[in-house]
Amino acid sequence: MLSRFGVLANQVGRLLDVDEAVIDGVIAADETGRPQFYELLRVPRSVCYVAFDILWLDGADLRSLPLDERCRRLQSILPKGSPIVSEAL
Repeated sequence: MLSRFGVLANQVGRLLDVDEAVIDGVIAADETGRPQFYELLRVPRSVCYVAFDILWLDGADLRSLPLDERCRRLQSILPKGSPIVSEAL
């Protein structure tokens, strides 16, 4: 199980054009779009990462910024159209 998440983390890391970042998000979702982390522990399925906040970016602590500004910064670093990582709507 942890190896699947490690592989996903490496794939996401290669897609982002940043030196370091702390991104908050969920891994996978059910058919309705609801996050289903614990189901991943029981049922093998492909995983993806849906990001919804960024807390740290290239040495800068972003936690004091308003959420809309953090979302703009997150959007600017996420790859467009990726099947592996996306932004929550």
